[in-house]
Amino acid sequence: MPVSKSLKNLCKKLGVKLTLKKNGKHVAKAEHVLKRQCSRAQKRKLLRKSRRKSRRKSRRKSRRKSRRKSKRKSKRKSKRKSRRKSHKKRRH
Repeated sequence: MPVSKSLKNLCKKLGVKLTLKKNGKHVAKAEHVLKRQCSRAQKRKLLRKSRRKSRRKSRRKSRRKSRRKSKRKSKRKSKRKSRRKSHKKRRH
């Protein structure tokens, strides 16, 4: 049973196998079965994509926060050092 070229390409893109084994022989899947499997695979793919996006966003936010904190810490340290130096000078 021949499968349309567009469906074949879609299956290949989504990672859906066109054949299955029955009694030790490779048998082509029916077109309606392939269509159903492709639609499910597409939904799965979209879900994964949206999850990745949300993870990236949350990672970016956390990175920004940590960078801000580290910048603040370094500023505080530099201020403390300058204060210590000036304080030592006053003592002598």
